[in-house]
Amino acid sequence: MELNNNSMSFAWGKENEKGLKLDIDFKEGKSNTKFSLNKSFCGWADVIHGGIIATILDEVMAWSVISLDKRVVTAEMNIKYKKPLYSNTEYKAFGEIIENKKRVFKTYGKIVDTNGKILAESYGTYMAFKG
Repeated sequence: MELNNNSMSFAWGKENEKGLKLDIDFKEGKSNTKFSLNKSFCGWADVIHGGIIATILDEVMAWSVISLDKRVVTAEMNIKYKKPLYSNTEYKAFGEIIENKKRVFKTYGKIVDTNGKILAESYGTYMAFKG
């Protein structure tokens, strides 16, 4: 699938000076990224805002479906925040498809620390569309 080049995407666009600039690897129903965010993405001092965490989980789950050559939008997303994420600290995020029903995809995503401990996890539903 030819993806529209959206260099201004908040999550992965390299030209968006206020964005996350995530480098997302994706293949065969799975995706992952490594990231470390500065203090401009914090809610409390040094603690990454929950909305930013949700954005990262949404991206890795969506890209797990995009890896199957599908264009999707988020239909539903549920997040469990287990531990805070801190600025200037390295993390990894993973997404994978757990159920595929033609146009509806159920996914799982997680963010882990360098020891593999799950800090946030999410389940999402994505709807495929043409366009």
